[in-house]
Amino acid sequence: MSQVQHICHNELFETVAEEKEVTAIVSKWRESKGIKSYTIYQVLATFASESCLTDLMVPLKNVLVKTTRHGDVFKVQQCMKHISLGLLENQGISLEKLLIFIFGIVSERIPEFTQQTSHNKESKVKKIDPHRVRPDTYLISAEPGRNNAAAQTSPRTNAHILVEFGIHLMHTCLKKNMIETSDKAALEMLDPYIPLLSKCLQSTYVELTTASLQCLMKLLRLPLPSKDAAIAGITATVFALLKKHCRVGMSRGAHWKMVLACFQLLPVIVRDVHNYKLNDDQMKALLVYVEQDLNDETRHTTAFTLLKVILSKKIPLSDLKEILKQVSEMMITSSKPHVQALCRHCLMQYLLDYPVEKHWVRQIRFITTQLQYKIESGRESALEMLTSIFTAFPSEVLNEYASDRKSVV
Repeated sequence: MSQVQHICHNELFETVAEEKEVTAIVSKWRESKGIKSYTIYQVLATFASESCLTDLMVPLKNVLVKTTRHGDVFKVQQCMKHISLGLLENQGISLEKLLIFIFGIVSERIPEFTQQTSHNKESKVKKIDPHRVRPDTYLISAEPGRNNAAAQTSPRTNAHILVEFGIHLMHTCLKKNMIETSDKAALEMLDPYIPLLSKCLQSTYVELTTASLQCLMKLLRLPLPSKDAAIAGITATVFALLKKHCRVGMSRGAHWKMVLACFQLLPVIVRDVHNYKLNDDQMKALLVYVEQDLNDETRHTTAFTLLKVILSKKIPLSDLKEILKQVSEMMITSSKPHVQALCRHCLMQYLLDYPVEKHWVRQIRFITTQLQYKIESGRESALEMLTSIFTAFPSEVLNEYASDRKSVV
């Protein structure tokens, strides 16, 4: 395997890579346009044994230690992406060994990965004995040297890329249901990841934070003991990230993906972590984010997911009435059928689960008034809402309000 890796290393980072950067060579030779090393790394990972996993990753780790070029870092990331695909297809590595390997990468406890390799170029200037130096006999003094200090580099500049690789691999295993979550032994192996990922949320690298959030979405749904101790810190970090990075109009970029992951994690915290409740300030902040997302068409899905989770917990909040009023208007005025359906679902949940008897007549009056709405889709949405009410509520309640015509008409 080392010989094959040497060939791939030559194509990606050494002589062959330099030749492929020459336009004349690339345009003349067809085989120089593609990079075969990515596929080779995937094949190696597919058939590698447990003892070869470290040997497979060490050359790429050494490149991350030495290089500061963005192009080389991107090539290493592509290699790791293909390695992860190969490891997921590897039938010769048990899931237990794979989880141990991933934990070692994320926690940076594998000895071969923590050893610092020397990346400073050796000085080619031969040292001269100061006793043999002749005294200066020149009349003109030497040119003064530059006072600017040289840029400092650290071998840990790209260390986060290796950690991010491990978290992505872990998330893919969870996403593809490769881990039997009903197995007690598997849960014991997953439990140490909770404090590890909560620590990764403090990272200054946005991609690493996003990967940690995505992995926590899966893990917090499982009955893991360590989540009770870590959930308060995780929640505080998520709200801190939203306060710092959430802006109106965000629709693309790495920060937008991180903010979206935060919003996707919050429903999991509220719904699936039973021993923890958000405080009043956090719930009010959550409603503010819901209101902002309702006004942004690109983030309606996130807003309704958060709103449904809040309603399912039956949390009494005074600010909830204004948001439900906005949802009632969107149920009629929205031009998108799926948005109207989400609005109707939230309103039905609100009417069924909350003590809103005094506001029940007001809701019925509003819905019946919209039967005269000028746009057909709005009238149809009002009719569907009335149909849902007639189906869900008991006949005694319907007869009580049907007999009082003044209250509805």
